[in-house]
This record gives sequence, structure tokens and C-alpha cells, in this order.
Amino acid sequence: MWNSIQTNRLVYHVMNRTNFQSLTENSDMSEDGSQYFAYKSASIHSILVSFSNLKLDTPFQIPDVSLTWQIASEKIRIDFITAGNLTNTTDTNFRAINDDRAVSAFALDFGNITRTTASQVFAVGLVRDPVVTYQTPSRLEPRSQLWRKRWSNVGSAVSCNSRVGISHELKNRESKNKIKR
Repeated sequence: MWNSIQTNRLVYHVMNRTNFQSLTENSDMSEDGSQYFAYKSASIHSILVSFSNLKLDTPFQIPDVSLTWQIASEKIRIDFITAGNLTNTTDTNFRAINDDRAVSAFALDFGNITRTTASQVFAVGLVRDPVVTYQTPSRLEPRSQLWRKRWSNVGSAVSCNSRVGISHELKNRESKNKIKR
């Protein structure tokens, strides 16, 4: 099955098996993972601006860039070539992967390009949760990946601006080191 999620900062598609058992594999391939394909919404981006030691997370808009997305059968490739965009819809006819394959797609329209535009970033990943089991003296405990300590779901993790978190952490370490000297 699959789904598209759109927030004010992010659009992402998630695909996984309809019925899966946790921590199972078939021919060394995960049977219980979820595939993610994400893009930070074109209308809201963040950049890291540096002036000497001052770092700011500044939102900006990229002019003339529009995003469309779609999850549908393979025929969306032909539809895209014909129309030049996607329909922002999700096909809910769940089926076997080899029966009219489902395709997850994003399309960016940059309009008339007259100068270099800002970089566009996509994220592609496979998430398993739990990822391992840990044997305690009394039982097996499922364990999640470390990112789950900070973010409650994949959307929150993907939409964060980790560079800002890292820069604040480094700044705090630098301040503590200066005090110790």
C-alpha cells in the first residue's frame, strides 16, 4: 500500500507491503520496511546563512518553481509528457507490485530559466521499525533507530533542518570550551 502526505514544509510518499511481519527478510531483502520519497515543498525552503560567527535559519521562496506530485500506475509517465505536470493525487487501488506497477513521482516546473536556481533536495530512504531485537535477561525487546529519540515520525525527521541543530550544538560546545580556558 502507499500514501502521500503533504504538510506546509514537506511532501512525501510512503510505500510498504500491505501485510508484513516485523524483522523479516526474503532473499536478504527487507519484508517489513517502508520506502520514503520526499521533497521539501517548493514554497518554503530553509537555508543556512553565515555572517562570521552568526548563523541564521532563514526561510525564503524560490520564484517561479511549482511542485506537482502523484502516485499512480506507470502510465503517469505518458500523462506527464502530455500534460507537463502531475495531478497531486494518490491512486488508492492497492495491488501487487507486478500488477500495473505503482509509481511515486514529483515534478518541478522552473518556468523560464534565465539564471541558476537554488538547489533542490529530495530524500529517498528505507525505514524499518523496529530495526533489531535486543535480548535482555528476561525477554527480547524490539529496538528502534536512534533518530526516533529526537523525532516521533519520519515526516518530522525529514522536514527538520539538521544543519541548524548541528550549528547550535557546535556553538554551545565552543562556548563551554571558552569558559573552561
